[in-house]
Amino acid sequence: MPQHQEKAGIGDRSAAITHSAHTILVDELNAQIGTAESIDVIVSFIKQSGLSPLLERMAISAAAGS
Repeated sequence: MPQHQEKAGIGDRSAAITHSAHTILVDELNAQIGTAESIDVIVSFIKQSGLSPLLERMAISAAAGS
C-alpha cells in the first residue's frame, strides 16, 4: 500500500480526481514529476497539506533541471 493511502480518506479524495480507487493522486503526481521535462503548477488555491507531499520530488526535479 502506498504510504499516502494510509491516511484516512485520501483514497476517496483521489478517486474523485483519478476515477480509480487504486490510484492515489499524490503518488501519481510524484511519479509524473519524476519523469517530467518541465513542471508548471497552476492552482486557484492550495493548502500546505496538499503541497507538502510533492515538495521533495519537485526539489529533486528542480535540481536536475526540470
